[in-house]
Amino acid sequence: MSVLEPTHFTMWPLASRSGVARVFGGAVAPAGFARFAAAGGQFHLTLNVQPGHTYALEASGDLVHWTRVTTHTPLTPMWEFTDTAMAGTSAKFYRVREITP
Repeated sequence: MSVLEPTHFTMWPLASRSGVARVFGGAVAPAGFARFAAAGGQFHLTLNVQPGHTYALEASGDLVHWTRVTTHTPLTPMWEFTDTAMAGTSAKFYRVREITP
C-alpha cells in the first residue's frame, strides 16, 4: 500500500487532478495532516486541529466521490484517528473539513 501526502500530488492514474489545493484563509490555519502511516491493513492519521471546533473526516477511492468516515470535536490541538477498514483497498484518500467553528 502506498501513502500519498494530500498536498503533494497532481495526477491520479489517467485523470488530472491539478485543481487539488490546500487553501488557507482567515486568522486561524485550517485543519491539516500532521502525521500518517499505513501498516497491517490500517491507516493512522494525526491531524492538527482547533480545540472545540467540529471536523468531518472523509475518505474517497477516486477523489470524486467522498464518504464521511467520522465526525469529531477535539479538546486538544491534535486529533488521532485509525482507519481499520484498509484491507483490500487499492487506493484511499482522506480529507478533513471543518463543520463548525
